[in-house]
Amino acid sequence: MYRIARAAGQVRERRRQATHPPRTRPELLAHGPSQVWPWDITALKGPVKGIWYKCYVVMDIFSRYVTGWLVAAAEDAVVAKDFLGEAITRNGIEPHTIHADRGGAMVSKPVSELLTDLGVLRSHSRPRTSNDNPYSEAQFKTMKYVPDFPHRFGSLEDARAFCDAFFLAYNHEHRHSGIGLHTPASVHFGTAEQISAQRQTTLDRAHAAHPERFTRRPNPPALPQAAWINQPTEDQQLQRESVGARVDIRIGSQLFVSGHAHERQIGVGRLGEREQVSGHAGSREGVLEACSLGRHAQRRAYIVIEEVLENPQEAGMLLRAHDVRCLADVAHRDHPPRRHRST
Repeated sequence: MYRIARAAGQVRERRRQATHPPRTRPELLAHGPSQVWPWDITALKGPVKGIWYKCYVVMDIFSRYVTGWLVAAAEDAVVAKDFLGEAITRNGIEPHTIHADRGGAMVSKPVSELLTDLGVLRSHSRPRTSNDNPYSEAQFKTMKYVPDFPHRFGSLEDARAFCDAFFLAYNHEHRHSGIGLHTPASVHFGTAEQISAQRQTTLDRAHAAHPERFTRRPNPPALPQAAWINQPTEDQQLQRESVGARVDIRIGSQLFVSGHAHERQIGVGRLGEREQVSGHAGSREGVLEACSLGRHAQRRAYIVIEEVLENPQEAGMLLRAHDVRCLADVAHRDHPPRRHRST
């Protein structure tokens, strides 16, 4: 009987179970310092079993410069907020995007409100996908694989003393192979090009003095032009260009706003309660489709947005959570949910 049902395509799950759409892979690009900052929290073993210290670290993906670090007794949302605020203030320039995983402190309300007030976009890794935050993971491995990294720290002060010495050497002495064997501080503060020119002068002198030692003209390691988190392949880029840009914005799990960009590019992002998402628009108006996904049915309303800034390449179009809620109200008003009569 089951063979007959399988041949007819009738052997399947018959219950109406919830289906979860695939998570969007974060794709972040930085062409210079202070554009994309990832941050994460790692655990450090305390003096006895069961005691752990939390090390907060935020860095720049282009220069690999650690812009801030903190060792605390526990993971806390308020501590994370103060930590990020001090790192941004110390840097002097707000980054464009701050990327993190989906830990409790990363998605907390204090951190979200801080980044919203500063105008910094948020980005999060997919659940259980450590590859979406590779720079932080690699930096933690570098720290924990140094020869003098202790098996356990005797106290919180010992952990802070070790991290102070390590991050000082990492920023100003460590020659990173991913940035042309420069120090992260040199790339972050703009002295790497001058040092590369001095290296080229030294290599030219050595080549002129002893040409028999070289098979070709020596050149110093090149500086990177861009830094990616999840760089798309060429096939993915061609597919996106053929399909067209699309904006997907989420508030909680109830409201979605999506729309196709006709001959323009619009950024992709998620909205929190007070967060804003910016994108590029090449015309004076854009059509967005608002979908309110409730328990009863899918409601749609077509809204024309006419308020687009004059210079779309720099500022783009800002869509706030309040405006999105207005779209949901319009969709609910035009298509109210059906009410089931009780028997």
